[in-house]
Amino acid sequence: MTTLMEFTGHPLVHALGWTLLHFCWQGALIAVVLWSVLKVLSERSSQARYGAACVALVLLIAMPSITFARIASAAYKARAEISGLSIPIDPGLILQVVASEPTAPWPVRMAMAMDHCMPWLLAVWFAGVIFFVARLNFGLLVAHRLKTTGTDAPPTELLQVFDALRVRLGITRAVRLLHSARVQVPTVIGWLRPVVLIPASCLTGLSMEQIEAIFCHELAHVRRHDYLVSVCQSVAESLLFYHPAVWWVSKQIRRERECCCDEVAVSHGGDVLAYAKALSYLEERRASVPEFVLGANGGVLTMRIKRLLGCKENAAASQFAAFTVLVVLLAVAGSYVVTVARAQQNQFALQTGQFRSEER
Repeated sequence: MTTLMEFTGHPLVHALGWTLLHFCWQGALIAVVLWSVLKVLSERSSQARYGAACVALVLLIAMPSITFARIASAAYKARAEISGLSIPIDPGLILQVVASEPTAPWPVRMAMAMDHCMPWLLAVWFAGVIFFVARLNFGLLVAHRLKTTGTDAPPTELLQVFDALRVRLGITRAVRLLHSARVQVPTVIGWLRPVVLIPASCLTGLSMEQIEAIFCHELAHVRRHDYLVSVCQSVAESLLFYHPAVWWVSKQIRRERECCCDEVAVSHGGDVLAYAKALSYLEERRASVPEFVLGANGGVLTMRIKRLLGCKENAAASQFAAFTVLVVLLAVAGSYVVTVARAQQNQFALQTGQFRSEER
């Protein structure tokens, strides 16, 4: 326990612990802002909502980095200020504790309690990171095995249709199309050398028009580099697993990503109703695969079909509520940040002044 306390007392480790604590309110703020933005963009294209969700994910990753840099810099600066002060110690000095001395303010007492619990908080976080990183590596291994085992070449007719759609979508790099005995729905795996896996049994009940639309959906994932974004999502979930906002934002990205690919499939495939029926048919054969493996039946099927068919809800009240929540939240967060910043500056100035007065 003593070793753990000494380790967590290091400025960088201490800054990491407080970064994780600050991310609790930062992540909640970003999630509520995204919720408000999605409500405002409820009648816009899926690409706009997807972009907003991706920006939120970038902020979720960037905020801890900025907070860590700020706290670590302040800690090293404070240590340098204190170490630069030479305080003479009188050997005959007797320290007395006065019982009537007023107690510290509650923010200070709370910070001291957090510092006391910091070793255990960091230990739990580190154990969680190890678990989710191992889960991510296992998923990547499963995806690699799906690409390399139980696959064979599809019929020439499907290859010709697939290549024609790839050219039509403007994809210049090579994309392989393979039959797979280990997937139940069309699935995209890989970024640098992407592979589209299709099960033969899945396509037997679909028309050629529906098959082309499904191929367009999968090729849209390739053109948009969705596999890389999905892996980045999994990395963020592994490092910031303890915050529900990270999982919610990541879920919104996956939902809007599938809707974006649906729009591409419909724009190149033609019949919206036929494509919606194909999605329902694929949903009955949903596969259990890692989340970053991109399948045509991913996301919330009911929501996707409603969007394809043009079913929209009246969002006027939701937009007004979103604007209200956004303004109130920004005001509260702004006042909180200003208060904390002033309190930290005053506390640091008070400590530095006390050391200098004792030196004199």
